[in-house]
Amino acid sequence: MVDTFVLSLGGSILSPTIVDTDFVKDFRQFILSHDSNFVIITGGGSVAREYQHALREVGVTDHAAQDWVGIMATRLNAVYLAKVLGGELIPDFNPELVQNSKLVIGAGYEPGHSSDMDAVLVAEKIGAKAVVNLSNIKQVYTSDPRMNPDAKPITEIGWDGFLDLLPTEWKPGLSSPFDPIAARKAKEIGIEVVIINGKDIDSLNNYINGKNFTGTIVKD
Repeated sequence: MVDTFVLSLGGSILSPTIVDTDFVKDFRQFILSHDSNFVIITGGGSVAREYQHALREVGVTDHAAQDWVGIMATRLNAVYLAKVLGGELIPDFNPELVQNSKLVIGAGYEPGHSSDMDAVLVAEKIGAKAVVNLSNIKQVYTSDPRMNPDAKPITEIGWDGFLDLLPTEWKPGLSSPFDPIAARKAKEIGIEVVIINGKDIDSLNNYINGKNFTGTIVKD
């Protein structure tokens, strides 16, 4: 039986300011070199945050409105990635529409959470054991290393300890190791979340192949 991996591809990796085509080329080579099946859920990146900021600047503070412009950015990234990888794009994405197939690309579809949650819901739907979160951090730390030079990297942590490190609520454009809404759902359904720096293709490859990698595993 072929394994299926659910990847939550952060917009901070795919399009930190503009689309990172060097990363995309490396990522395409990785995906096409594997026999495994993949479901890739794209984040919104700089486009999402720019539009969310623009809404706030003109006085639109409604979180649902800010989420919707972010969702549109995730869909733009999904269309781009599907064209690059030749995968099956689900244009009106809903986790319930995803079936096990070689390569599926999806994005955000409803307000109230980030695309991390969509990845968790897909994993639940297809019976995947884990969601691999590809972001701009290489590991989870005991505290924010940008603020605390004594912060220590964590290689494995339980759900309660991980949730203690996250904000308690979702806000559009939230910067966090993982969406707190998605984290609580992942704990509830009993799947792992694996956090890896998206540009560290070697670590991603090692994880897929069951080898040692740099990152953090969240599980009970």
